[in-house]
Amino acid sequence: SLQELFLEGNEIEEVLMFQVAQGRQLNHEPRHLRNLIPLLGSKECPKDVDLSYSADVHDRPLDDTSASILATALENNYTVTSLNLSDNDITFEGIQSLCKMLYQNYYTLTHLNLSRCRDLGPDT
Repeated sequence: SLQELFLEGNEIEEVLMFQVAQGRQLNHEPRHLRNLIPLLGSKECPKDVDLSYSADVHDRPLDDTSASILATALENNYTVTSLNLSDNDITFEGIQSLCKMLYQNYYTLTHLNLSRCRDLGPDT
């Protein structure tokens, strides 16, 4: 089960545990996410995944669609134990997808870092 959750620099008011995952294409996603998705089902799957955004390294930050795609890919992944998504453009919608994934895959992922993401609170 999740042992650590970093939410530094965010304004979390409420996190919903369920969201229906929509089928989405990877063609328009940031390159670092497109490169990772095929690894999640392979023997080369890393235990620690760092998708934190750095303008020096990545073409653009992950957003809610990216978070949803990643969450769907991780629902049945039993290798990734640590996921760093800090400094991305993930909002409340993206956190809902990640929470759904945690509900499905509650015993593998133990560290989730969402520090300094965009406002994760519900729309007001």
